[in-house]
Amino acid sequence: MKKYPYLVDFALVGALLALIAAPSFAITMPSIGAAAGYSIIDSATPNAQAKADAQNAYNEILSMACSADMTDQNMNNQRLMAGVYCFSTPTVLNGQVLFDAKGDSYAVFVMKIASRFDVWPDAEVILVGGAQPQNVFWLAGGAVTIGTSAHFVGTVISMNSIVFGYGGNNTVFDERGIVNGRLWSIGNTVTVPSRVAVGFIPPVGNAYVIQPQSQLPPPPPAPSGALLSVIVNEPGFVPFVNGKRVASGMKTTFPTGIYTISEINTSAVEYSAPVFSAGCSQNGLTGVITLNAGDDKVCVINNTPVSGWPTGPAVAACSGGCAPTMPNTGRSADTAFGGSYLPLLNMFGLMLVIGFVWQEKLYGKRLS
Repeated sequence: MKKYPYLVDFALVGALLALIAAPSFAITMPSIGAAAGYSIIDSATPNAQAKADAQNAYNEILSMACSADMTDQNMNNQRLMAGVYCFSTPTVLNGQVLFDAKGDSYAVFVMKIASRFDVWPDAEVILVGGAQPQNVFWLAGGAVTIGTSAHFVGTVISMNSIVFGYGGNNTVFDERGIVNGRLWSIGNTVTVPSRVAVGFIPPVGNAYVIQPQSQLPPPPPAPSGALLSVIVNEPGFVPFVNGKRVASGMKTTFPTGIYTISEINTSAVEYSAPVFSAGCSQNGLTGVITLNAGDDKVCVINNTPVSGWPTGPAVAACSGGCAPTMPNTGRSADTAFGGSYLPLLNMFGLMLVIGFVWQEKLYGKRLS
C-alpha cells in the first residue's frame, strides 16, 4: 500500500516532463562560467578559463537542433518566437528584427549562422513580450561585422573576427552604436570604437514583469500615420520617397498621403527601366503609393541588367593583329598621316638628301 498520496506521483511526473521539455540552455547559457563577466572576449583576453567557457558555449549552441531553417531568407521585418533558427549561407540584417517572448522571460532565441554575418548600419534588434538580451544568441562560423549606429542585442559568438563599424576610432566618421550583450571571438579579434557601448543594459523598472489584467495600461491611441518599407532587390540602388532617401527594407513612418517612389543607380552596370510592384503602382520610371492611417505597406523595386552588356575585355576587330596608328596631334581629322605633319617633313628632308647626292655624282663626272 502506498505511504504517500497520489498527488506526489503527479507532481514528480509533471516535474520530469517539464525538465525534458524545457531547453536546458535557457538557464545555463546566460551565465557561462568565467566568460559571463566579459562583454568582449578575443585572442587578447588573458583569462584562459573565459576563453574555454566561450568555446564550450559555441559547441553547445552548435549541437542544438534547428527548429526552423531560414537559409536564404531575409531576417528583416521578421517577428520571431523562441527557438533555434539556422542559416546555412551568409546572412545579413539590413533593417529590424523582433524577438517576441510571448510573456516568457526565460524564452531563448538562437540564430545559428554557418558562415559570415553582416549587420547593416542603423539596423535594430527589438525585444518584445518580455524577451531578455541575456537569452539572445548569435552563432557565426565566419566573420561578423556590425554597421555603425546599429542597435544590436544578444551574445555574438564567432570563430572569426568581430568588427563594429570601420573597426576603431575613425577620424572621419563619428561611429556610435549599442550592443546590449556581448561580443565573443574564439581565437580571433574583436574591434569596437570607443564611442560604442558593449554590455548588458539592465531593464528599466518593471520592463520584464507581466502585469495583471487589472493593471494593464490603457490601449494606445489609433495610429495617425503609416509605415512604408521600400525594398530594392538589386545591389547598388538607393531608394527615395518623395525625394527623401530611405534605407532599403527599413520601415519608415510617414504621414498619410500619396507618395512617389524613385531610385538612383550607383553601380557601374546599366539597368533597364525599374519595375514597381507590391503596394505601389508603376508611373513611368517611378512608383506611386497611397498611405492611409495605420497602413503598413511595402513597395518592391526590381531592376534588370541591359541584355548584351559586355561581360569580358574588349576583343580586337581586326584579324591577324592590329597595326599601330600614328599619334594624333589634335589637328583636323582629315589631315594625312594620322593628323601629324611630321612624316611629311621627314619625306621632304629625304628628297633633299637624295637630290644632294645626285648632284655630287654629276659634279664628279664633269671634273673627270
